[in-house]
Amino acid sequence: MGLVDHAGALTVRGLKMLDDIEDDSPDESRVGHVLSDPFSGKLWPLFPLGDLPVADVELNEDGCQV
Repeated sequence: MGLVDHAGALTVRGLKMLDDIEDDSPDESRVGHVLSDPFSGKLWPLFPLGDLPVADVELNEDGCQV
């Protein structure tokens, strides 16, 4: 969507979008999740709305995920 750069800083488009949001009614705003790559820290280019799926995990005797 081009609202933030790879470091998570707002782009010019992101700043304009924030200015536009102030003019919109609150019920037009969307709540979602911002995800990042666990190794590089770069933001993923998606904005999932609603609940995220939960993965089933199993723990070993030490309490660590298998």
